[in-house]
Amino acid sequence: MGRYRIVSRLGSGGMGRVYLGRSPSGRGVAVKVVRPELADDADFRRRFAREVSAARRVTGFFTAAVVDADPDGSPPWLATAFVPGRSLEEAIRADGPWGERPVLALAAGLAEALEAIHGAGVIHRDLKPSNVLLADDGPRVIDFGISVAAEASALTRTGMMVGTPGFMSPEQLTGKPVGPASDVFSLGAVLGYTATGASPFGTGSAHALNFRAVYEEPELGELPPGLAVIRRCLAKDPGQRPSVDALLEELAAAIGDVDAEGDERTAVLRVVRGGVPPATAGHDHGAAAARAEQQRLLATALRALLLRRAAVQEQRRVAAAELRSLAVRRAAAAARTADAAPAPASVSARPHPQPQPQRPPTPPQRPTRRGALRTLLGAASVVAIGGGGALAWRAFAPEDGGEARAAGWDIAPGGALSPPAVAGETVYFGDAGGFIRAVNAATGEERWTFPTGGGVVEPVVAGGVVLVTGGNGTLYAIEAVSGVERWSFDLGNDAAPALVAEGDAYVSVLDSGVFAIGMESSRKHWTVTASGALAPTAAEGLIHVPTSEGLLALYPATGERRWTFGSAAAATPAASTGGVVCYATVAPDPFLHAVDASTGEERWSLRLDGETAISAPVAVDGAVYVGGSDAPLRALDAATGDVRWEHSPGAAAPPAAVDGTVLVPDTEGHLRALDADDGGPLWSFMGGDAPLSRPATGAAMAYVTSEDGHVYGVPLA
Repeated sequence: MGRYRIVSRLGSGGMGRVYLGRSPSGRGVAVKVVRPELADDADFRRRFAREVSAARRVTGFFTAAVVDADPDGSPPWLATAFVPGRSLEEAIRADGPWGERPVLALAAGLAEALEAIHGAGVIHRDLKPSNVLLADDGPRVIDFGISVAAEASALTRTGMMVGTPGFMSPEQLTGKPVGPASDVFSLGAVLGYTATGASPFGTGSAHALNFRAVYEEPELGELPPGLAVIRRCLAKDPGQRPSVDALLEELAAAIGDVDAEGDERTAVLRVVRGGVPPATAGHDHGAAAARAEQQRLLATALRALLLRRAAVQEQRRVAAAELRSLAVRRAAAAARTADAAPAPASVSARPHPQPQPQRPPTPPQRPTRRGALRTLLGAASVVAIGGGGALAWRAFAPEDGGEARAAGWDIAPGGALSPPAVAGETVYFGDAGGFIRAVNAATGEERWTFPTGGGVVEPVVAGGVVLVTGGNGTLYAIEAVSGVERWSFDLGNDAAPALVAEGDAYVSVLDSGVFAIGMESSRKHWTVTASGALAPTAAEGLIHVPTSEGLLALYPATGERRWTFGSAAAATPAASTGGVVCYATVAPDPFLHAVDASTGEERWSLRLDGETAISAPVAVDGAVYVGGSDAPLRALDAATGDVRWEHSPGAAAPPAAVDGTVLVPDTEGHLRALDADDGGPLWSFMGGDAPLSRPATGAAMAYVTSEDGHVYGVPLA
């Protein structure tokens, strides 16, 4: 691999890890490095060498060509042309099933890729949506690493099975001879998935999927007439499936016969009538020219499909601008009416600025089970804690709140809102309609919105990407600047806000455990099963996850457990500072625990008797802040647990600390700024009668959302 400069890791596959590399001339290559345990297997090395030799013979417009390899290297490796673009699986998960014309265009491209693969004497054996990449000049079939030369299938002789349940042919599953028709069956399954958004053989265990593929008919619903070929590709008998040559001719005719009127995105999908020249005419100049024209048109079709999201995003932006304009006009009319009436008393020392654009309020929504579960999992969770007794604490008088401060801006998207996140000049939050919203940090003006599948979801921003788990159980990575989806990953259930560390996203998923997902590759590196897992934190090179089993410390690269602290179920997410990890437990007694991040030994603990609710702890600059709706906010020394100061009223949501100031959303609806050294009041902001969320801080402002659907930007100075 010496001639290729490794740039980043793309992900992992069955054989090993895949890296993005650069050739000496600057061209991108995907370098697959074989796992050590396979590299030590002599039989595997021989088979890998045969596969490399066969893969080198594969050439075609819709395949990723092998450019270099060293089967005898230590470790063995294979380099193919790098294909920038998301996989077909990611595209379907993000955008849903495709229409008739895009499916036909994709089918023609994949059929031509199979023609090139089979022409080199290779059977792919694992054609599936994740092995189809959507480049901006057309689809590419990748991963010949588990393909086997048709004339020397050692895997079949030894009884091993290669492929993916739901996309393998019946002959693969029953041990019968495997030929080109097997890949045609897999192609039919891929096209069925693209047209319907689901596998033709449903979901479930591998055994169930394999049984259906062999004995039951595929579930495809009512396909358009032009896609009837999918059913024939999925015939149980290989002899009843169309050949690749016949398939190409049929697809070209079907694309030509489809009327493109009324759909501007599919006008480019028409190809030259007369079909695709057969493979035997490959040496004819006219046939070659026709094939080249078809490839150009198909590439244009796929490019149009991939640009669809950008067009939809622009439509949303225009619609949002129109709504803002309408809101401005309504606000101006209301202001003119208000001028004639006496001014109401204000809780602020000075009036608010001119009215800001506001959206029409959204009717309140009843809490759902999904929303309640997400609240429990989130970093801003507030949990019930029982116990008797009481702590003695001093309180500032309610009126001793420092100077009253007005909002720099105030917008009202309406409905329930998540706590905000801020990065640079943009604030991000989720709304009750299931959208993530990005607004200008200085003015509150909307920049973009992104749909996440319903429910209030809390965003996390890291490395120019917004991470959020949608109401459909999908983790989305969204470009922070543009609002365009970078990738998505199906978690299968509700999840806590993600932690980003070591180039990966670590996500606690309800009833599943902890997932480690590559930020660049969007591929899962490992899973640790753990019940009741809450939002993780990172400290001392480890990932710390509060669970129902106790506090787990995991190695970020492998998920291997370093240590476990305690056995009581965690009640809050964890926070870390100065080599200490803090979290709260409920049973057998309510405690706040401080644990050494490296060793798992307890440093100190604080009994929480008398407090019926406690917010998630916040740890910053050697201090831990913890409070509740009926308890004071306490500042504790992270190293010793000594109480530095206490403040009343308590915290309705976790506070934030920045530049010597602690920002507390208290139980009276204020955002109070306290001196981090002694807890003395600096200033307070009152947005309304509704409680405020956990604040987020930027360079010049603090940002909070309220239960009545407002977002406030409050100057810090």
